[in-house]
Amino acid sequence: MAVGKIIFLPLFCMLSVMDTPPGEYPVPQGISDLLFYVQRSMNINTIIYQLRTDKKGALISENPVDYYYINYAHKKEREEVSYIQKKLAYGISVRKMEGKSDAFIIEFQSVRKKILILMRSPSDNQYHVFVHINGRTCRLEKIFAQMGDHFTDQLKVKSISIYGTDMESNSKLVEVINPQDPDSIQP
Repeated sequence: MAVGKIIFLPLFCMLSVMDTPPGEYPVPQGISDLLFYVQRSMNINTIIYQLRTDKKGALISENPVDYYYINYAHKKEREEVSYIQKKLAYGISVRKMEGKSDAFIIEFQSVRKKILILMRSPSDNQYHVFVHINGRTCRLEKIFAQMGDHFTDQLKVKSISIYGTDMESNSKLVEVINPQDPDSIQP
């Protein structure tokens, strides 16, 4: 599989320009089939990635992941991700994994090198998103983008932290990616 050039500049930076102190980020609650979420240091709004199922609870395999953001700073309600946000920052592409009818490869439009896998977990038979964190297979929980500290740097991503739970040890792991060094990003 060919990997294109990684562009991090617009990643996770499309809503407003304000710093949020660490520890004041909401944890999404009451969202059925939550796969993972994305937050940024510039505000508390949260992008939700949710499993799409039909009324009977079966996976909608043609488009298995829905994503939107919760505007915690204002209405605390679901809001759709704009066309530009989908194309430059939060958008994902999802395709079936070859040879597996119920597994999918997820790629962020802006970070194609870090591969996410949507599949049933052998431990609970539920769908989860899996990613390699520090070389270990983990269930993805959240992604956090640390934005620039100054007004002129607000649209620059300084680092991206990927949080997950190791599938073997059940321990919490985090991998910090430096977007200025795309070669350091491991799939």
